[in-house]
Amino acid sequence: MSNEEGEVHRSLGFSVQQTENGIRYYHSGNNGDFRAYCHFYKDKGYGIIMFGNSDNLFSSNLAQEIVEYLDDTWFHM
Repeated sequence: MSNEEGEVHRSLGFSVQQTENGIRYYHSGNNGDFRAYCHFYKDKGYGIIMFGNSDNLFSSNLAQEIVEYLDDTWFHM
């Protein structure tokens, strides 16, 4: 894996990206009306998981606000 900050790679279904906080693994998905999102830093031992029972977890910016509240950078594509 490249060490370039900002580059995105895939590993077992998770995107892997070097960030200023370290290597971030993340994944998101939906099944119609429900959304899910997670990201974690394996080396630091912490992360976040969010489940939404509506289809606007991302479009309402709620997920972004939660991640930024936790002093991390939102990057969902």
